[in-house]
Amino acid sequence: MGKKIVITGLALFILVLFLFLGVYLVKQITTIEPKAYGTSSDVPVDLANSYIFVSPLQALSGGEKIRVNIFILDGRGRGLPGKTVMIGNTNAIKVNVIQSKSDEIGKAIFDISSNTPGVFLVEASVDGAILPQRVNVTFK
Repeated sequence: MGKKIVITGLALFILVLFLFLGVYLVKQITTIEPKAYGTSSDVPVDLANSYIFVSPLQALSGGEKIRVNIFILDGRGRGLPGKTVMIGNTNAIKVNVIQSKSDEIGKAIFDISSNTPGVFLVEASVDGAILPQRVNVTFK
């Protein structure tokens, strides 16, 4: 009877040990990295991976605004905070800067409007380098 209790106790100890070990390993494997990492100076921008998103694609000239979101990403698709972003400016387009430095997910925000009807090409640059993606917007 005493031998049976010792074996049961040992089996229970091993079971609890594996349970704690399993929980620890699962936690280590499923740890999620933050969306952005590093500082703006130690991680290179991947211009081809970064992108411009505008909404809506057309607006009324004379004051209606189009929101321009620019996402600055690294080669692994992670947002880069603290990058200085600019969008192309012509006399026909008025740019309202909402947030010119990228935030924790790599996003910079601008609003654009125009008093002149037409189709305009929106391009962005980060730290002086132009993103390859460009977007056409229309003001009617």
